[in-house]
Amino acid sequence: MRNRQCVALAYLAPVVFAAAIYGQAQIGSLLFGTITDAHGAVVPGASVTFKFPATGASRTVNTGEDGTYIFQQIVAGTYEITVTKAGFKTARESEVEVRVNESARADIHLEVGAVSSTIEVQAMAALTNTYTAQLSTTIDSRRVQDLPLNGRDVTSLSLLVAGAAIDTTSTSFYGTSSGFAVTAPIVNGSRDQDSIFMLDGVSNQYQNRRVSNMYPNPDAIQEFTMNTAQYSAEYGGSPGAQLSARTKSGTNSLHGALFEFVRNPG
Repeated sequence: MRNRQCVALAYLAPVVFAAAIYGQAQIGSLLFGTITDAHGAVVPGASVTFKFPATGASRTVNTGEDGTYIFQQIVAGTYEITVTKAGFKTARESEVEVRVNESARADIHLEVGAVSSTIEVQAMAALTNTYTAQLSTTIDSRRVQDLPLNGRDVTSLSLLVAGAAIDTTSTSFYGTSSGFAVTAPIVNGSRDQDSIFMLDGVSNQYQNRRVSNMYPNPDAIQEFTMNTAQYSAEYGGSPGAQLSARTKSGTNSLHGALFEFVRNPG
């Protein structure tokens, strides 16, 4: 006889003010870059607006004397950046992706012309991060949804990251004696109690055993990033990996997921 469980999840976000975009801000998630003209000279005082198309929320800053801009503590997602400056054509770059606990750089070039003229650019994902020494891997929503998960344990996907493995001599104690069906990986030779686990920017750690608390249903997880080495100063508390997960956020459209979970008795 089979046990069946059918669950429907729905996410509905009302149209609210721009502060809603920061509801799931992650430590270290930021967007920055430099605005230059056609000759490579920096453009100070340019107006830079980033917009989260899924909700319509936006924020605007001006570039400094060195032509740089920065948006800190933002929710991971895909953004659209618009740059305006008197004497230059408006520049718009879409599909700028920011991952959980990662930094994204978008350098934009302005062309001389009227502000009413717009240059459209679709951003391309960089193959290599050349501006930080951080080693990290993001497990995106497709892998969270498509890969098999024993016990519906999202933390088991951390074993996809280079340098992560299971310590069979101790994981059974630290992972299961906590009462949670979680994975406690060793990363680059560290102990299985040396990692930090976060969810939507706050701790998701079971401090008694130094493993993760249970994470939400995989259908509610958007993605997670695991930093394994040379992460920046805002991370700390343990010398192992830093795993940060993000739940799916609401948008201006009704959306959700329907799944059936079947488990046959042993």
